[in-house]
Amino acid sequence: MENTHKSSIIIILLSVIFVMTIGYASLTEAISFTKDKTPSWNVHIKEISIQNQINSGQNIIATVQDDNLSANFKAKLENKNSSVTYNVTVKNEGTIDAKLDTITFSNKNENIKFEYHNINIGDVIKSGKQQNFTVKIINKNANQINNISDLDMFLGYTNL
Repeated sequence: MENTHKSSIIIILLSVIFVMTIGYASLTEAISFTKDKTPSWNVHIKEISIQNQINSGQNIIATVQDDNLSANFKAKLENKNSSVTYNVTVKNEGTIDAKLDTITFSNKNENIKFEYHNINIGDVIKSGKQQNFTVKIINKNANQINNISDLDMFLGYTNL
């Protein structure tokens, strides 16, 4: 009887050790899985497309610059109030949420005015999401026909 009792205790202790080993292994695997997720930063202008061209306004080119957060818009604006409106899509393909800290425009033609809509300082793009906004370039001077716009835009994002 004493041998049976000792055998039972040994079986129970081995079972406890086995359960603890499996529990430790699964816990360690869960921790190492979460450690492997390295934060990444990948916010960029994904696309620029033409929304409309009004009153003989014509897109020449709209390009994303090498830093992927700057763009240049060139359009031929033949008459007063000629305009070209662009849709801009900014995508956050990183794992960190991004907040718009600055939006800067450099207008190299005083006869051209511009406006932008649906984007504001402080806007947040969550990881995996995107933001769409518009940039409109307008010929504001009736005496200046065949104006060529040369507008640069820079978006400055910070992480949250």
